[in-house]
Amino acid sequence: MEAILTLDRIEEDRAIFLTEKHQLVILPTELLPAEILPGQTLAVTIGPNSAPQINSEQAAKDVLNELLSTD
Repeated sequence: MEAILTLDRIEEDRAIFLTEKHQLVILPTELLPAEILPGQTLAVTIGPNSAPQINSEQAAKDVLNELLSTD
């Protein structure tokens, strides 16, 4: 899912964005590009992170292979 967020304002260490449907989204300023100013937009893509699952599956396979290996 991709969302377009418009920076409304910065309050302390939080950036307040508005979506195209005028919903508020609050993000820590440390996640933002340094040069962003109020009124500018960000394209944000949101989706599942499959890397941890892949790593867990590989770790399980490695353990099983080690247990089943005949030396």
